[in-house]
This record gives sequence, structure tokens and C-alpha cells, in this order.
Amino acid sequence: MSTVGLIVAAAGTGTRFGGNEEKALAVVHGRPMLAWTLLAFDGFDDIVERVVTVPSEREDVFHKRVLDGLDLRHPVRLVAGGAERQDSVARGLAALTDRAEWVLVHDAARPLVTKTLIRRVIGALMEGESVVPALHPRDSVARTGFEGWIKAYENRDRLVSVQTPQGFHHQVLDHAIQRARADKFHGTDEASLVLRLEHPVTWTHGEITNIKITYPEDVDLAEALLARREAAAGTKPTPEAP
Repeated sequence: MSTVGLIVAAAGTGTRFGGNEEKALAVVHGRPMLAWTLLAFDGFDDIVERVVTVPSEREDVFHKRVLDGLDLRHPVRLVAGGAERQDSVARGLAALTDRAEWVLVHDAARPLVTKTLIRRVIGALMEGESVVPALHPRDSVARTGFEGWIKAYENRDRLVSVQTPQGFHHQVLDHAIQRARADKFHGTDEASLVLRLEHPVTWTHGEITNIKITYPEDVDLAEALLARREAAAGTKPTPEAP
């Protein structure tokens, strides 16, 4: 069985989110945002290592606020992140051992990811390619031109909105990050670093509910979705069994 390592990116300051502390610590439906994310990935035996990148010198705070009292089946390590997202992911990658042949990278700010989606990404990853979950845009998409005028509409059938978790072979992601660092290139996510090396990246269907919490208003939507899961399950919501 191929083995997978997990990196959860939680070192961002969340400038657009605001607040007095890191976005990953914001409470969503009774738990820190990061706690929901870790619960979603818990229970997968083929994920052999789990690393969370957090702001430097905040490891104790994150451990106390998130890990203490959280009943996880698998251990999680906290690693100090870097100045940029890809710096943090590089540190997370360095913290994984050779046991992790494949790597998943997930945003802590996507706490509603389901085990169904995680299974789907891992399944696609086992086919031997880099993979991202994605959805076709629901809205019309247009390019802007001079002074903000609409220049042209894009064909939505040829566009996708990319989510996480994203999956890669360990060595491919490591090489892509090292090349980006050497070239002083900053990508929007890990797949953008891999693509610039002309390494193929495939996609699998993401989930509408796998939202990224960026603004405070997004918390309201996340809590409504979690409350709906709670009502459907008849109990406090937890991600479905693997």
C-alpha cells in the first residue's frame, strides 16, 4: 500500500479575515477552524504522517488551543512555518520522512472538507499523477481590459476553480518547491509550482461545500453548513467515517 503524508497549511496571518490572532484559531461552530480540518483527515491509515505548519513561536498556543483535548486517532506534529505559503509548505515537506511516498497539502481554512473528497483525491493520486480537486465556475467569468471595461467572456467549460487537498509525489513537490525558490517564483498554490515544470496535473471533482474561509462572513456560511450536518446526523457534526 502506498503511503501518504499530510501537510496542513495554518501559518498564514489571515489579513483579509482580520481579528487579533491567526485565522486557523477562529472558532467555527464550537471548535477552532483547524480542529475541524484535522478531524476530517483523522482515521485514514494510509496517511502515515501529519504535519501542521503554524506561525513561528506559536506552536505552544496552537497545541493548547487545538490539539489538547481533541480526540485524534493519529498523532499530529506542529512545525514553524515561513514568511510565504510555499516556504511553510517546504518546511512541512522537510518534516516528513521517506515513509511518505505521496503528499497531500490542505488549507487549514477549508474546515468543511469531507472524507469522501479526501478519499477521492487519494484514489486519483494512487494513479500516479499530481491531482487537485476542482469545480467548474457557477458564475459567468470575464476578463477585464483597459480602465476596468469587460474585455471578453471566458468559456466556463474550460475553466475550473481549484481547491485543496492537492496531492503530489513527494519528490515531485520537493523539486517544484526548490525550483520556485531558486527562480524567486511565488505561485498561488502547490499545483502552480508543479505545472511550471511541465509536470502533468489532473483534477477530480471537488465539493461546493469545501469552501475556503477568507472573510469573517464566511464563518456564518460554514456554521450553517455544519449545523445542517448536525441536524442530518442528529448529533454534533463530525466528518463521516473513512
